[in-house]
Amino acid sequence: MELQAVAITIVIPEHLSTMSLATWQPGSFLRPVLEEKDMKFSSRQCALAIQFKEMGLEWEPTVGNYVYDATAAVKPSSPFQEHVYFLLNYDCFMDRVGGVERFKTIMTWLPTWSDAREILRSLGVSNKEVQDELVRSRALEDGSELLKLYELIAQHLSMPPQTP
Repeated sequence: MELQAVAITIVIPEHLSTMSLATWQPGSFLRPVLEEKDMKFSSRQCALAIQFKEMGLEWEPTVGNYVYDATAAVKPSSPFQEHVYFLLNYDCFMDRVGGVERFKTIMTWLPTWSDAREILRSLGVSNKEVQDELVRSRALEDGSELLKLYELIAQHLSMPPQTP
């Protein structure tokens, strides 16, 4: 029996993911080749994410998260950008670093746009407030809306809780 190589392409709706295509290429040892859709994290975003962690933003790792590995604990290097990983195989990542608690200690969660919006909602920031800030800062015009959402999260994490 002869095995034939087949390329598999999965189309992911844009509203569900920041990547439009994920393609597995035969012979690549099940390593996906991802066609990114502008999913890069700036050094400022990574610094703010570290700040979120230091400020106590809680997070439970799940498949589909992006993480920043400042310690370069994970080998091989990232196919996305230096020290940034996409959590695709949960068990593999947890085994590689020594379990979930160690993973949470050495990795920093990099919220996506939808994650950032959810965080802001959980902090009591209304959609109107987010909209007003994105318009005021012209973040939509210059393509920096995720950075602006990160800045809003940092601002609201540093505020004392409001009592009713």
